Amino acid sequence: MTRLRRLSAALDKFAAAHRMFRVTVRKAFKPVLGRSPDSINLKMLNQRLVGAGHDPLSLDAGEADRDVASAARFVVARLASSDSLRARFPDALGAGPGGRFAKWLGGGKARLSKAGIENVRRAFAKASGPAARYVYQLRYDVRETFPLGLTPRQRLDFLSWLLIHGQSDHGIGVDEALWYFMELCENPAQGLATTFLFRPAWQAAVPDGLTTFGWQRLKQWVGSTYDIKASWLRRAVLPQRPGSWDEVLREGEPRRSGVNLMGYFLYLSGLQQAVRSTSAALSSSGEGISCRNIPAQFREAPDAADCGGLETFDVTILNTGIDITPEEAYRRSGLHARQGVHRVAIWWWEMEQIPDRYSRNADLIDEIWAPTEFIAGAMRARYPKPVFAMLPGIELPSFEALPRSHFGLRDGRFVFSFIFDMNSTMLRKNPLGLIKAFRKAFAPEEPVDLVLKVTPQTSFYRDIWDQLRGEAAKAKAILLDRVFTRQEILALLSTSDAYASLHRSEGFGLTCAEAMLLGKPTIATAYSGNMDFMSADNSYLVRYDRAALTEDADPYPRGAIWAEPDLDHAASLMRAVYENREEARRRGQRARLELEAKLSIRESGRRMSERLAQIRAMTATPER
Repeated sequence: MTRLRRLSAALDKFAAAHRMFRVTVRKAFKPVLGRSPDSINLKMLNQRLVGAGHDPLSLDAGEADRDVASAARFVVARLASSDSLRARFPDALGAGPGGRFAKWLGGGKARLSKAGIENVRRAFAKASGPAARYVYQLRYDVRETFPLGLTPRQRLDFLSWLLIHGQSDHGIGVDEALWYFMELCENPAQGLATTFLFRPAWQAAVPDGLTTFGWQRLKQWVGSTYDIKASWLRRAVLPQRPGSWDEVLREGEPRRSGVNLMGYFLYLSGLQQAVRSTSAALSSSGEGISCRNIPAQFREAPDAADCGGLETFDVTILNTGIDITPEEAYRRSGLHARQGVHRVAIWWWEMEQIPDRYSRNADLIDEIWAPTEFIAGAMRARYPKPVFAMLPGIELPSFEALPRSHFGLRDGRFVFSFIFDMNSTMLRKNPLGLIKAFRKAFAPEEPVDLVLKVTPQTSFYRDIWDQLRGEAAKAKAILLDRVFTRQEILALLSTSDAYASLHRSEGFGLTCAEAMLLGKPTIATAYSGNMDFMSADNSYLVRYDRAALTEDADPYPRGAIWAEPDLDHAASLMRAVYENREEARRRGQRARLELEAKLSIRESGRRMSERLAQIRAMTATPER
């Protein structure tokens, strides 16, 4: 399972740097909570643009001919320059490309050329992306610096920050920052509601602030706390949303049964697949779910998923790696931790021992659900909390089959594949051992290929990247070192003939399970979490010796135990799969049928639902 520990260390440095950042920004944008006018105009925007080192906006329709970004700037300029235009089209940008304002622009009133009209159309489509909106959710330091940055009180200061830092920190263009700013101007109530979702103090003060019966009290609290008497706050109407909070909350108390689920919903990793599978499993068992994304800062893919749920229900499940404490998860998420909530940790870990530095991670946790018996053993040895082995559910989504040529592979070759992430520690994943076994198994002239798909992090791991590339070149192994979509990963597995993992330890072994669900004969070390679903009947298990680490391999300390796979045995199994393809095919199909039953989303939901019923019965007793 992909880990975030190295990235968490980088994040700690990032947070320290931004303590200084907050001081600098507060000086640059004085007064941070100073009064800002409710209205906006072109002169104000141009002052901010020039102050941030950018060209001012122009009302010249020819600007839209240049490119999509320039067309977006032109659209913002037209709106900012005319009070009557904004009054006529109050939801000009929010209504999107099908709205009245977009049609007005394309109807000749703005005197746009055909090229300009097309660029404007594309600007509307592009602006529906979430990049600028997501910054406030992603950056807790920005939320602290601009607590009212999504409202008229402070939105100009937040815009200035986006204009200065948006491109360098998050790849947000000037046009995107301006467009998002104008969307905030169109609907101050939406900015107020979004702020509530990511400000724990607000949630604590008015727990039901986003319900029809709590909205007025929220506005009164904001007005009193920040000394706001402006008309925009008085007029703000609770934004409509699918599945109103009214359905689940009444004066801060849950009205129906459900689970709060926290995890890396947007981080492209195995942890993302884990929390999304947990969500699907809970849904299959009829549980209401309030999903909350934990920003990872790295390799995030914001999408339209609703991941801004509050801690609405009386049970919270944190589905993360063990490297992040619950307290830190709440802080990054901007979520208030309610009193009286039963908290469950689904923690992913890959070793028999848990380091001392994680000894206090369970202080806020009531119990642990371990994805495998292997993880459960490590958790029981470390934490004085109830630990339940809870095998996850994994079902593959539909995906488009891709030819081998898409991956630079040749037809007519037998392909072994292996997928891993450099953030998961290359020494543990052991691709070098796999390369050596492959070289033992096959002569260079044989029509067999080894494909290694690895997520690139060259800037973090230069030395081991050089080592991997050198060993891969010796074996003529194919190294795919670019970011793949989930669909591409599955397509690569599908086009492979077999899968091989000579890992030294795995918490679960997600890629092995995915390959087996695709019916691929799978070779793997007969050790650790993968043994919950792999057997001699449904896969090819590699012998190993238990070995202690002779040096630290962050985050795993020297002296920790893992497996050292027998490379000669691995080579013989690779040879057996290659030479006895019909038997390998039968074993792969047997694995597919077994895992479809054992790891089904519905079965996973049933397991969790049974334990949730026990928790609710326990917490309902007077003694609790």
